[in-house]
This record gives sequence, C-alpha cells and structure tokens, in this order.
Amino acid sequence: MNDQRTIADSKRTFHKSFPYVIPALYRRLADELLVELNLLSHQKHFKPDGLFAIGLQKVFNTFTAGYRPEEHIAKLFDSLCTCNGFDPNDLRKKSQITIESLANLSDTDLDKFIIQIEGIRINALNSDSNKQNNQSIYSSRLTSIGILELIIKIQKIDNPSNESIVKEASPFLQRLGLSKDKFEKDIKLFKSNQDKMFQAMELIAEANAQEKRKVESAS
Repeated sequence: MNDQRTIADSKRTFHKSFPYVIPALYRRLADELLVELNLLSHQKHFKPDGLFAIGLQKVFNTFTAGYRPEEHIAKLFDSLCTCNGFDPNDLRKKSQITIESLANLSDTDLDKFIIQIEGIRINALNSDSNKQNNQSIYSSRLTSIGILELIIKIQKIDNPSNESIVKEASPFLQRLGLSKDKFEKDIKLFKSNQDKMFQAMELIAEANAQEKRKVESAS
C-alpha cells in the first residue's frame, strides 16, 4: 500500500477488474469507497485492523442491498479493495474474527477485548517511524462504523439511539484515543445515508410495481 497510486490509477485498475455497468443507485457507493480506500492507502499510520474491516464490510453490505446481479457483489468488493492495494480476503477474515470474538462476552471479557485492541495500537504508535514523526494512528470513518457495528452486536438492538451508541462506545473511544465528536458525526452521517438509501430502494420498488401493474392491465 506504499506505491502512491493516484485515484486515476485506482480507477483504471478497478475498471479492468470489474468491467461491468454499475447500476445508478450503487454508483456513488463504488466511487466514494474507491476514493476513500485510495486516500487511506497513502496514510503511513493507518492500520487496516479488525475495527476498520468491520466498518468497511458494514458500509459495503448496507449500500449494496438489493444489488443485481447478485453474483457481482463479491467481485465488486474484491475489485474496490485490490485496486487500492488492500487484500479483500484478509479484511473479510479480520472482520469475521473480530465479530466472532465478541459473541456472548461478559463485561470483563469486553474490557479485555478493548485492552487488546489498545495494545495493538500502542505498539504501532511506539514504532520508530511514528516516534520520529510524532504521529498518531490514523482512524477513518470506517473505523467509527466498525465500532458502531460492535456496539449493535453488544447491545443486541437493531436500531439503538445515537445517545446509547455513544455512551456504549465511550470505553472504545477513550482507550483508542478517538474523538467522541468525530465518532458521533460519523455515525449520524452513516445512519442518515442508510435511511436515504432504503427510501430510494422503496421508491424504485414501488415504481417497478406500478409499471408491472400497467403492463398486466394492458394485456
């Protein structure tokens, strides 16, 4: 992830790997993720850890709901990752392992889990390159979404309020040195875009149903 490929380079690689027409409803997702992953690939202090992997998978799965043909979905994810130097299978594995490790955790186990993630980041912060440059670990909005998904798994609530999410996430944010305000902003934007996506899908479904009824009534 250190070849400093440009966004144009990533787009060329992506279209070679995924030579299919992307439906209009999903084109923005593909464009935004491609650009975001490209920018992250240039961040020396960014680490594609389990939280990031969960967030990436959550965003991708949420905004490809209803994508057709269905067999293109995995290929789309693979292409978005590989065109920016990320290993899609490694990210899938990290996401799965991190989520599975949280199954049926007690509060004590959850504390241990947070400390484990904190330790990984502290080790990265203590690397020679970070010390010399006085840099902190770079955290993206996808990391915020990863934490959001963990909170949902922990609370076992489908649509918890933003307030309860931020409260539950506080141990993560504090230990990992993440901004509470940025986290709250990231999840609000994600949930807002999620609502808009679902509304668009409902409108398209209703329009298709109306067209089908017109055809049936005319025949």
